[in-house]
Amino acid sequence: MVAGMLRLSVLLGLLACVGAAAELEVRSGPELAAAAARARPGDRILVAPGEYPGVVLAARGVRGKPVQIEALDSSRPPVFTGMIYAPNCAWATFRNLEVRAAGGEPFNGLNADDGGDGSPAVGLVFEGLRFVVERGNGLKLAGVDELVVRSCRFESWSGAALDLVGCHRGLIEDCRFVTDRPVEHGVQIKGGSADVVVARCEFSGPAARWVNIGGSTDRDLLRPRDAVAEAARILVEANTIRGGLTAVGFEAADASIVRNNRIEDPTKFVFRILDSTRFAQGFVGCRNGRIENNQVIYDSAELAALFNLGFGADWRSFTLRGNAWYDRAQRLPPRWPGWLRWALPSLADLPSPEIGGSYGVAPEPR
Repeated sequence: MVAGMLRLSVLLGLLACVGAAAELEVRSGPELAAAAARARPGDRILVAPGEYPGVVLAARGVRGKPVQIEALDSSRPPVFTGMIYAPNCAWATFRNLEVRAAGGEPFNGLNADDGGDGSPAVGLVFEGLRFVVERGNGLKLAGVDELVVRSCRFESWSGAALDLVGCHRGLIEDCRFVTDRPVEHGVQIKGGSADVVVARCEFSGPAARWVNIGGSTDRDLLRPRDAVAEAARILVEANTIRGGLTAVGFEAADASIVRNNRIEDPTKFVFRILDSTRFAQGFVGCRNGRIENNQVIYDSAELAALFNLGFGADWRSFTLRGNAWYDRAQRLPPRWPGWLRWALPSLADLPSPEIGGSYGVAPEPR
């Protein structure tokens, strides 16, 4: 250990002298933490195979020259048995790392945030990560702007596999969320988050809500503090969602879109439109959502309803267009009930009239 730290100190000193980007191999938690703290823009920190404890990684690159923290050998990624905490990082990439924890106290597998100082972390990329965290969230991001989560695999968690609080201008793509036991959320985007895309991901298993656009966040934790919606301008596109109690929830969400997804066999609701902020001053409410060109396969013998419509949500402002609905039980195609919603409610009632939808024909997978 002493020899390793001495080697690291010498290398970092030399790099400081020449000012050039470099590759640095590390083999212990302390070496990794020190290398991240001292890294210059453009440096690559290569983490050798092995088991590592939880670690604090405070890396700061610049736009176009991120600090990259990644596996030395992508076929044998380093395994972290405690939380990776990345406070107030800037322009940093985390690639081909694994977090694995069985039992014990709940914790976040990787937690990146703004350090609570009001200035967002920025430019973070999470690529090729694997999370197997039995108790807690997989990847927790709070106050992070310009973020990418790409090709990550979430295999075990209890809260949310991917939890975004007050994050802006983000892309979540080509990730896989799979569970064989009940969990809360796959992806949750809340706390004033805006302009986030969830695309080409796969969700499978018994989650309460696979994608939750919005949520219920303490006012003091909103980013920015004057946010008027839990989530705004979120796009959920071209994903496959299988099983779960609910495929997609809108909760105090504004102007968000769910389109071109394939949704198969939710067991309670296909969509939820709720408003947990209806009594909060300054919030605009859950409104102006768009649900378009989705393939929805369900079994009306199992569902409670296609839509769960909450008190206070402006579900009449939602636009439905071009969705293909198929009931495996061949009993109840969707309908726009008008005044019948109150006199003769049906589990197949839509929140507003649909434009150009199709009913009763099993859609081929895209």
